[in-house]
Amino acid sequence: MSLDELFNYINANGLSRKDSNVSFTALNSANKVMTRVSEKYYFKDELVHFDVDGTDKALSRFVNGKIIALLSVKDFATFPPVEVYENNTWNPINWNGYLLESFVRKHSRQFRFLNAITNNSLTGAIYPRDMPFKSQNHYRELQAAVIIQENIPLHDNAIREFLSKEGFNKYLHEKIVKEIIELAQKMKRN
Repeated sequence: MSLDELFNYINANGLSRKDSNVSFTALNSANKVMTRVSEKYYFKDELVHFDVDGTDKALSRFVNGKIIALLSVKDFATFPPVEVYENNTWNPINWNGYLLESFVRKHSRQFRFLNAITNNSLTGAIYPRDMPFKSQNHYRELQAAVIIQENIPLHDNAIREFLSKEGFNKYLHEKIVKEIIELAQKMKRN
């Protein structure tokens, strides 16, 4: 299914309203039952084959026990091949951020993916499974933890610039930045 087909279905069935989060709900639903293989396409989960252990091993070189932005993984040279079943045959596809996000969301045994809200912009974080962040409700805590991890000054502009530039969060309201600062200060004290 293409992303256009997904949104056309929503619009054609009168499910889209300007004041709702239907597009986020559609992306969220699609991510639960399909694997996003590129900016424009989803495949049924069973039609995508990952080498889970090999991919976790390749990804561990980037994560290295820390919280990283999804966008910080740019070089997929050490990642094992991925195949999709299309036209009655298994075909290799290239790694990209969308495919990596889907892999970490659904298949990784070592890592988790988390973001503020399901989005189309590849913003979000990859982190070791043993860290305590497990839901979108914990994403502000994760952002506070990465601010401490990277020694970012606890100032509005520095935090906003870092989280946006690195790809953890595209849009940060003043209230959210304030909450992240408070959480970071609390974490530093403990």
